[in-house]
Amino acid sequence: MVLETFISPFKAEKKPWELIFMGFLFVLVGSLLGVMIFPNDPSLVVVFLITLASVPLLFNLIKLEEKADVEGNTETEIMSHHARALFAYFALFLGFVLGFVFLFTFLPQSIADNIFQSQIEEYLVINGNVTGNATQSASADISRFFSILSNNLKVLVFSILFSFLYGAGAVFILAWNASVIAVAIGILVKTALAKIAITQGSAVFGGYFSTFFSPILHFAVHGVPEILSYMVAGLAGGIISVAVIRRDFAAGRLEKIIVDVADLLLLAFGLLIAAALLEAFVTPHLISLAV
Repeated sequence: MVLETFISPFKAEKKPWELIFMGFLFVLVGSLLGVMIFPNDPSLVVVFLITLASVPLLFNLIKLEEKADVEGNTETEIMSHHARALFAYFALFLGFVLGFVFLFTFLPQSIADNIFQSQIEEYLVINGNVTGNATQSASADISRFFSILSNNLKVLVFSILFSFLYGAGAVFILAWNASVIAVAIGILVKTALAKIAITQGSAVFGGYFSTFFSPILHFAVHGVPEILSYMVAGLAGGIISVAVIRRDFAAGRLEKIIVDVADLLLLAFGLLIAAALLEAFVTPHLISLAV
């Protein structure tokens, strides 16, 4: 595959910021091909093509992490090695988000609506739930927390299963979430830009600067730990998958893999709880201030 040759897994761990540009490129290429192949409804095809471009690189990255499991001396050393892989995952995800935000914000509205049709529908559902609960009681916030946690746990389980069955399959979930987050950011950016143009004029640089960064900060509050939890879970599932493929079932190796995967899953669950708390109790009030 041509796209995967731009960067190796070794380089991805040492220079993860380069994956931001790769993620951006994957989005541009995937969106162009998606529109060409399925012009009437390309949204899910675009996500699939981005996943297809990303899987070889991430699977090779997971193979390095599984090797670190069986060769590492201590769990601390192993987790330190995993941290570099997670930075690479997150850099690629950030590239996805930036690419999608760029397309949604600057493409003509009709083209953007076509490319992001499914994502817009998902955003409307999520936004209705968020703004509808922004001013409700504490008990409603608690109920919302458990609802968010339940839904996110399902995604977490799928991240594990996709990575176990397809090696780096969790990247599909990451690409989909990146596209939905980008639509949410893009809508807030366009709304804020319209307000600035009407109330202050189009020459106010400070207004434009805050317009682009404020929505990102709002979603980053709960989005960063949530996405990290899916990445950690996907890494755990991928390590199990590679261990099965390589038949690393020797007594010493198997114990290391089990301990490491258990630690990763506990970390993923902890991050998911933190993300659900932030999304239930903090994000709705930030969004209500932004819109």
